[in-house]
Amino acid sequence: MTETTKPELSPQVRNALTVLIVGAGPTGLTLACELARRGVSCRLIEAAPGPQPGSRGKGIQPRPAPAGGSRSRQNRRISASSVLMRPCCQPLLRTAWYSDYQETPSLAPSCVARHRGGMTTTLITGANKGLGFETARRLLEAGHTVYLAARKEDNARQAAERLGGGVPLVLDVTDDASVQAAAERVTRERDSLDVLVNNAGISGGRKEPADVTADDVAAVFATNVLGLVRVTHAFLPLLRRSAHGVIVNVGSGLGSVPFVLDPGRVEYTVANLPYTASKSAVAMLTVQYAKAFPELRVNVVDPGYTATDLNGFRGTQTVEEGVAPILTAALVEPGGPTGTFLGRDGTIPW
Repeated sequence: MTETTKPELSPQVRNALTVLIVGAGPTGLTLACELARRGVSCRLIEAAPGPQPGSRGKGIQPRPAPAGGSRSRQNRRISASSVLMRPCCQPLLRTAWYSDYQETPSLAPSCVARHRGGMTTTLITGANKGLGFETARRLLEAGHTVYLAARKEDNARQAAERLGGGVPLVLDVTDDASVQAAAERVTRERDSLDVLVNNAGISGGRKEPADVTADDVAAVFATNVLGLVRVTHAFLPLLRRSAHGVIVNVGSGLGSVPFVLDPGRVEYTVANLPYTASKSAVAMLTVQYAKAFPELRVNVVDPGYTATDLNGFRGTQTVEEGVAPILTAALVEPGGPTGTFLGRDGTIPW
């Protein structure tokens, strides 16, 4: 294989792969963003403090160059498998070789350049558990500021304590006063909001379609659809003040008509009338917001069948895998896609 070859990862490899990136500086963040766009789960680990003589970064020692020549690119690569699999991983983390991924053309530093001089300020609804919590964890690890929105103050505070960071925020998406109070607080504390992740949602339980009443549908729509509109409306002024405002609506493959009609897909087997209809509505809202506000990047994502309390933890993939498209949409570069339906393997049909 030549150095210019850019192999594509199969879905099976992406699903099984977790990449460990030693050093959470701009280079590590750039690589993490690119891997997230490709659907690969990755973890950022801050290098140990205390730079060694001749180091290029905090706690990172460069491998000495061979006599009479520079180091090869192969020798500068971090071996994630060696760090993950060996019991001596801690010493390896403290003496990890410097890796200049910026030399690789395919790893453009768009996610770093996007907010050069500072990370994003992101607000995530339903951030106290499941996909919202994991999205917050990944963004906080990468250095972003994250508002952890939850219905109850204790839930938001406990999420911040478990994450070791983040800003607890009381926000009930079904309550006008609660949403308005949250927007007023963020406005006092921030000049703008860069990313809004509309993640809060409920399943509404399981009933046969013949037993579903209008009240059942209204209860699910109150959170999944009207709640999304309520929060988006309240935070639009802050998002439009950002140099690069982004809205990520967490949808579902259950809102994709082709997926639900395909007998070969798991979505075909689910007959949850209120939830599926609400996620189709979220998809249409995404398109309408994207058309109305072309200066923003507005996308809906399908995390896939992820094990959360929404489905009784019956999902076939982990939250670490499920957040991949959410991170991709949240860290979309300026001029990137808008009005699209994104899954782990790219765009999916409406």
